[in-house]
Amino acid sequence: MFDWFAAVGLGALISAAREGAEPIASFLPDWTLFSLPNALWTYAVTAAMCLLWQTVGHSVVKAFFVIIAPATLSIGAEVGQAFELVPGRFDSVDLSLAIAAIAAAMWFTHQEESDDDQAGVRVLVGAGGLRATGNG
Repeated sequence: MFDWFAAVGLGALISAAREGAEPIASFLPDWTLFSLPNALWTYAVTAAMCLLWQTVGHSVVKAFFVIIAPATLSIGAEVGQAFELVPGRFDSVDLSLAIAAIAAAMWFTHQEESDDDQAGVRVLVGAGGLRATGNG
């Protein structure tokens, strides 16, 4: 991953950010450093895809590509590591947080869809960050 940052000219910036964050890293639980980034990526992609699915209409084929694809990438990679099909080390915390991230993204985006008929303003955390919405 860090090779990619260097290839696009962000190597120095990423190194500086890592050095700046190093003092607080010792105070954080290991899962926040090693598992949370993957879970946040999984949440963001799943939420974005669920929101996209709401705008393009519902069908089984679209559901597969929109919702199952991020889950397959995240969970599949971790399970693949367990069977040594994918490079890396299997971690049950990674798998648990990925499943939780997918469930949270689907729940939050479903809440947005089902609440569209209610008046008032609500704030949701979705793929686009915090959003205030309302229809009355």
